[in-house]
Amino acid sequence: MARVRAWGGVPPASTLQPAPPLGDRGLAAALVCPLFEVWSMWRVAGILALALAAGAAAETGNTSSVADAAADSHSWGGVSHYYLYACNETFRHAALQQMQAANLKVLRIFVLEVQDYARQPCAGGGAATLPDVEPKQVGQYDDSILQALDQLLFEATQYGVKLTLALHDRWSLGCWRYDAYIAKYNLTVTHDCSRLANESTPWPFYRHQPARADFKARLSHILNYQSQRFSGGRRLGDLHEAIFSVEAENEAMGHMDLLSLRYDDPALTWMCEMSAHLRSLAHRSIAVTSGGGGVGSPESDAGVGFPLARRLVACSALDVLCVHSYSSPSMVKLLMLAYLNLTRNSQHRQRAMLQEMGAQGATAAAKASKVDALTALGARPSGGGVPWMYWAMDRPAAPDSFNVWPGDGGPWAAIAKHATAAASTVSAQPWPELDKAASSRS
Repeated sequence: MARVRAWGGVPPASTLQPAPPLGDRGLAAALVCPLFEVWSMWRVAGILALALAAGAAAETGNTSSVADAAADSHSWGGVSHYYLYACNETFRHAALQQMQAANLKVLRIFVLEVQDYARQPCAGGGAATLPDVEPKQVGQYDDSILQALDQLLFEATQYGVKLTLALHDRWSLGCWRYDAYIAKYNLTVTHDCSRLANESTPWPFYRHQPARADFKARLSHILNYQSQRFSGGRRLGDLHEAIFSVEAENEAMGHMDLLSLRYDDPALTWMCEMSAHLRSLAHRSIAVTSGGGGVGSPESDAGVGFPLARRLVACSALDVLCVHSYSSPSMVKLLMLAYLNLTRNSQHRQRAMLQEMGAQGATAAAKASKVDALTALGARPSGGGVPWMYWAMDRPAAPDSFNVWPGDGGPWAAIAKHATAAASTVSAQPWPELDKAASSRS
């Protein structure tokens, strides 16, 4: 395959392609799954050994105090609709109502620029085009998205839904999008993210202290935003009745070669440093999640003994390790069992969840079969449900797309069935952020 050279800084406007909907997840399907298919058997065996150890602990009840705490928590299901705040009011309420009916507890959104591609999925033209929080220059803020997000948070509480807020997207650093950090830190980018994502390698953003300081200021600005919809003029970071978790970035350092770095490379401390900053800004009943970042791909990390995931569980500020995988249902199950084992045995007792997964098929029935197998993790009969979030509740919900939508037949029905089952299944780990008692705490 011919390679297209990477651009230093922002490519000329004539070369830029409009960012497609992330709901396509073409990158994940194109890059992760083929790589996974050629894995050697010894790598799979390594995952299996960890998974079996986790499974044995679940079967025998050998999970220490975590199992006791989990006895009062139930598993759950959720979905991503990363720009729902930009959709019109009628559409937002319809989506939240469908989530409530399907027993879906958490909605994941991204704080990023919303472009014209959102208009068709949001009921044919009923979406706003919103700039990023830092639309032109790092440190110069536009609160349009935060105003829209504040409204969505308020509406979600009416349906018993909480939100996960990803406060940035790795793929805005010169892959699907080109944000203000690219120009300031001269990041290397690609203009063909679907095929050449490895050409986007924004190392200075993760390594350099000035960039870290700028990014912490962004996180502070977002979570210190004063709500106009919740009484008392509270900060977004205090809205624990509406927010399940916050995460610094979606898929931090995604598709970057983390396994080749020296142990003391500063990029490897980015996740924990940002998580600690979030922990200082967020209410104690709001979790800090990893957003699928810091591990490159979970399959590659698993193949060499999980060195990157082990590093994350050593971070006391990080509450939940989030797996993003578009592999087969059987391998996703093994990954999740292994992550349960890693977090249960960690000093800080983090938790694990399947935050992104999805399925495609030649027909709606084939897609529904895969969705059914993936979402069944929420209510494992062998003991302890594993929370999951499907990518994505969005249109178009065709068989060859990862998207699902109410009324698409089998795929959405499978999601609703297993979300309902998960809600009545004791979780493998505790989720106090979603317990009613936690929601009522101040």
